[in-house]
Formats: sequence, structure tokens, C-alpha cells
Amino acid sequence: MTRFDGYRLLACPLCHTIHATVNIVSFNFMAPEYWSDSYSASSLFDNRQGLRRCTACHDFYLQSDAPYIGHITSEQASRLVETPPPYIPPFLRHKIGSESSTPNTSSDTPNTGQSWLKRLKEWWRSTPHDQPQPENTKDAPAEEREQSKKYPRLESVNDKDLAGILENQEKYSVNLIQAARTLYWVYLNDAYRETAKVLTEKRQLPYSAFQPNETQINNMRTLLALLEFADGGSRAITIAELHRELGQFDRAIDILQKISAPSLKSETILDAARQGISAPIPIVYSYQKKK
Repeated sequence: MTRFDGYRLLACPLCHTIHATVNIVSFNFMAPEYWSDSYSASSLFDNRQGLRRCTACHDFYLQSDAPYIGHITSEQASRLVETPPPYIPPFLRHKIGSESSTPNTSSDTPNTGQSWLKRLKEWWRSTPHDQPQPENTKDAPAEEREQSKKYPRLESVNDKDLAGILENQEKYSVNLIQAARTLYWVYLNDAYRETAKVLTEKRQLPYSAFQPNETQINNMRTLLALLEFADGGSRAITIAELHRELGQFDRAIDILQKISAPSLKSETILDAARQGISAPIPIVYSYQKKK
């Protein structure tokens, strides 16, 4: 179970803007889908390699490098932390008039090109409960006036930001670039993942569809260079997976056979390497198997 206890306040190490992040006291990694390159779909805990984006200076840093400022309770957070945007179900985000338009949409509704997400937000703002209430800040205590500007929530890096980080890697630490390249590796494999799902539904083996391009190959090779001196079972599995996806099956097998405490993930990757499969593959746990 993933449990939270208030919020931690962390300062951006670059501009010192204070952000709030939930204080996680226990968590699990359960997700409906896992892959050999560490991708997980809708995970209950996705740390994004600890890579964060500042909401003020818009630069990037590792959360481990952010100075700890303090802690606030969940009750205090309702007053002091910015409210996250509401979750909008995917079916509400389709454009009007499309084949997959929102249920109960009238067939004669004109296709204005305006998304349901935008229309829903406009509707929400127009309702009475969301109207801003007048505040007499002049008469408020000094402490409350100082906190009239709420702490922004800590943001994780977006996939679209990764290429830019790597293009300017000289300004970042080795650890940050390692995190960015790991996320970029997973992100660049997403196109194959979608293809694999389509082929699998057609009862076709998808592995031959994995044809990494030059950008993917260069990123994997560079990431390997960053990890090659790393110790530990989890790093060893990542290194072996990179070798396998590059078609270096013997090297991957050698690394995985030396792991003292094999896991389902390491054994699945080892089996794929022995079969000469380079494509990312799903890791299927017992609770995910169809009965």
C-alpha cells in the first residue's frame, strides 16, 4: 500500500524556489504492465528517476540535490499548497464530432475543434463553487498574508524535455544525465511497445518489429558507458538489458548468470537473450496472468 503523511518542502537548488511534495511513508510498485526496460504503466509509484523540473526557473535537477526546508501536515497543505488540476478521464478529452467522441454527444453538434477538456474546464470555472471569493488581505494576520501565495507542487520531468536536456548535457551532473538517458531510453521504446501490442492482438510475434534507430542506439551505448562501473543487482539487470537490446546477447547472458539472487525480471531477460530476442519484452507476474 502507498501511504502519505503530509508534505515535504524542498528548495530548487538552482533558484531556491520552494516546492511541496507528498511525504511518502510506504509505497509499492504494483502496476498493470511491466517491461524489461523498466517501463511500467500506471504504476502506483513512478519516481521518474528522481528528475524534477522547477516551476520558477524551468530548469532541471535531481530531487536528491534539493535542500530540505521543512514539513507541513496534510491539513496545512489544503491552505498552503497549490491544488493539482482535476483528473479528466480520457474519453472526455476527445474532440467533438470525432468517431470516439464523448458519450451522449448529440450527433448534430458542430465540430468546433474545441477539446472536451477545455470545455469542461470552462464549465467548471463558471459554476458557483469555483468562483474566487473576495479576500480582505489588508486585515489578515501578517503570517497569513505571507502565505497568500501557495507553494507550487514539485513537478517531474516530461518526456518532451529529455532531448533538450541531453543536447545541453554539459551543464548538468553525471548523475542527472544518467537519469535523463534512462528515461529517454524507455521513452524511445514506446513506439515499439505500441506496435508490439497491435501485433500481439493479431497473434503475431512482434520481436522483428524492434529496429532501433541511430538515436536509440547512441543513447543506449552512452547509457551503458555511464553504468559500466556500477555495482548491484538492479544495475546489473539494466546493463544486461541494454546489451540485449543492442544485440550483444553473449554479454547479456554472462552478466545475468552472475547475479546471485535471480528475479523474475532477470530470468525473463536471460531467456530472451538465449533465444536471440533483442526487443523489449513484458515481465508478467503471477497476479497478471489470465486465469
